Amino acid sequence: MYAQVYLKIGVTKLDRPFTYRIPDELIGAVVPGCEVRVPFASRKLRGFVISVDDKTDIDQSSIKDIISAKPFDPGSDGALFALAGFVHERYGGTLGQALSTVFPQAAKAKGRKEKPLKNPFEGLDLPEKGPVIELNPEQKRVIDTFSADRDKGKSPVYLLKGVTGSGKTICYIRMIEKVISEGKQAIVLIPEIALTLQNIMRFYSCFGEKVSAINSRMTPAMRRDQFIRARRGEISVMIGPRSALFTPFGKLGLIIVDEEHETSYNSENPPKYHGVDVAVERGRIENASVVLGSASPSVASYYHAKKGDYKLLSLEKRANSASMPRVSIVDMRQELKNGNRSMLSQALFDGIKERLSRHEQTMLFINRRGVAGTVSCRECGQVIKCSHCDVPMSLHKDGYLYCHYCGNRIPFRGECPSCHSRLIGTMRAGTERIESEIIRSFPGVRTLRMDADTTKSRDSYSHILKAFKDRKADVLIGTQMIVKGHDFPGVTLMGILAADLSLNVADYRASERTYDLLLQACGRSGRGENPGEAIIQTYQPDNYAIEAASRGDYTAFYEKEAAFRSMMDYPPFGHMLSVLITSYDEDRCRQMGDYLKAEILASDEGIFISGPAPSSITRIKDQYRYELLLKDASISRLCQARKTADRAVLFNRAPKGADIWYDFT
Repeated sequence: MYAQVYLKIGVTKLDRPFTYRIPDELIGAVVPGCEVRVPFASRKLRGFVISVDDKTDIDQSSIKDIISAKPFDPGSDGALFALAGFVHERYGGTLGQALSTVFPQAAKAKGRKEKPLKNPFEGLDLPEKGPVIELNPEQKRVIDTFSADRDKGKSPVYLLKGVTGSGKTICYIRMIEKVISEGKQAIVLIPEIALTLQNIMRFYSCFGEKVSAINSRMTPAMRRDQFIRARRGEISVMIGPRSALFTPFGKLGLIIVDEEHETSYNSENPPKYHGVDVAVERGRIENASVVLGSASPSVASYYHAKKGDYKLLSLEKRANSASMPRVSIVDMRQELKNGNRSMLSQALFDGIKERLSRHEQTMLFINRRGVAGTVSCRECGQVIKCSHCDVPMSLHKDGYLYCHYCGNRIPFRGECPSCHSRLIGTMRAGTERIESEIIRSFPGVRTLRMDADTTKSRDSYSHILKAFKDRKADVLIGTQMIVKGHDFPGVTLMGILAADLSLNVADYRASERTYDLLLQACGRSGRGENPGEAIIQTYQPDNYAIEAASRGDYTAFYEKEAAFRSMMDYPPFGHMLSVLITSYDEDRCRQMGDYLKAEILASDEGIFISGPAPSSITRIKDQYRYELLLKDASISRLCQARKTADRAVLFNRAPKGADIWYDFT
């Protein structure tokens, strides 16, 4: 057995780890995260174990034995080193990248320890301590279960499934109160920067200066200060998006992942880690409770809950006896037949007009993320899918439609294969065009737009949200950033335009993401005194994800989605590994793909592997992009294939001029 040992305890410099042999008497005692004493040159140094393996490629004559090992301490830096080892082992990339992820720049800068640390809330109009909110019977059952487990020393993973407006945040607050009473600390992950201010207000009113926050829009110095304050124990609650997961708390008791289904918790840069999985692993390492909260849990999380891996907690009713919004589906194919070529159905037009007359607010949502290249028919709603994989194909500049799961390629003929209509192509509508139509249709209407173009500055999120909450606009138009977690009592109508766009993504999770988005969007309406309504416009009104979202029926959606994935061996019933190959030379992409495929199959001839095939976006900034896709029931088998690919690139004669990146699903 061999251990990778990081010899510098401080995190001011991330050097490479060194390989040591685990002597027989220390097998079982040497585990990731434990502190060890090892020989180094003529000295004996201490370090942390990053990972443990049963084999190594290093020459045996150069490997020395570990001298001694201390029992693992969950509250030490060793826990984060163990987490870095997990990230590297599971998601690939270099170990240096994993260490830099777990010990971000905020924790490793020097020179500020003796200076007063900046408070991220300076200048904000923070609330006074609010009144204690009484729990309803459902919320009380959730907190009683959590408290009983904590009192017994148990720290399971919970899946808190609660309908929109059911008061999940109140449950989070009571859970945090419990762990703080134990002398512990808590991390609260939120999916979007846009939600940071709103959550700060809620938690600050309960915990005051014990709360801090980080996000990518802060300066590096500000983020560094918050991590230093956490390491010193000056704060007890850290709120933020994905990077807050690596807050260096020494007495971590609770990790909350709000809206756990959100893909924004998955890193897009190597190592491409999945935030929920890493949160669960950190909870396991440090014996901390983990709460995954959502109105529409990911299929993977609900699958784990049904298996008993997670403990399921439910909130089935809205808090304060509020009713769910009335939801209707509009078939845009029929609107087209009736001569309406506008982006607004007649029902949505009438609904906006009525809200304006009653001085109530409307939100209009369109989701365009990830739909580039997918082709659908405006007349019959047909989407061109792969005949082998049942996922939408992507149109490339060469005039062919590609499947990015099996490499299947067919020519695009410019007409619908179902109804032969020529009204078929990729979607071009966006928020700016919708805003123009609203202004033209309703003279004098006050609008706000929230998308990537209007939220470039540091404070743009909060300014737009505050203006809408202060009733300075009648209609808020935006992308998916407007549908997550916001609470606007004046909104009584949510209009969802082109609801099926996200169904057209070339991804097996397209139906799940569509259900999530629609459920979240509908939940923004009717959160105040007046009843709410949501109108879903779609060319695929019979799709099971759209139908289930309109009824708020997660069970019906899960059963159909799980049956589909089980049949196709898609996660969580199987596992997949995407290997992205990039190069400025397209031929080198193909050569590297062919080489890696041959090396992996030589090591494991039974593993499924397809490609190399062009990515959905074949070139970015002059770099070509090709992919290999591996599938297997065992994630460990895929991890071994990744290691084979790494060794093939490092030690064999791999083609030059191409880089590889890994992404597990």
